[in-house]
Amino acid sequence: MKRAVIAVISVFAAVVFAATAFGAQKPSFDQADKNNNGKVSIQEAFKAGAEKGSAKLNDLDDNGKLTKNDWEYVDMKKEGKKKESIEPEQG
Repeated sequence: MKRAVIAVISVFAAVVFAATAFGAQKPSFDQADKNNNGKVSIQEAFKAGAEKGSAKLNDLDDNGKLTKNDWEYVDMKKEGKKKESIEPEQG
């Protein structure tokens, strides 16, 4: 019984540590908003390390821009994963 409790605590600690370490890699909204216009373009999101699908998925009004609220839900690329190509921003 004691071993099971220790195992559960160890797994929980590992998950919390991994989540904290991964979360620390995500830049803040203001860091991602390189042109300081109050929105993060899809291109800015890619450059900040966002997953392509996640950035586009969280652009709910499909205008190519993420609000500060949207940014909280954007997933970052996993470390070591090959970076996606970045298309030039239109506009």
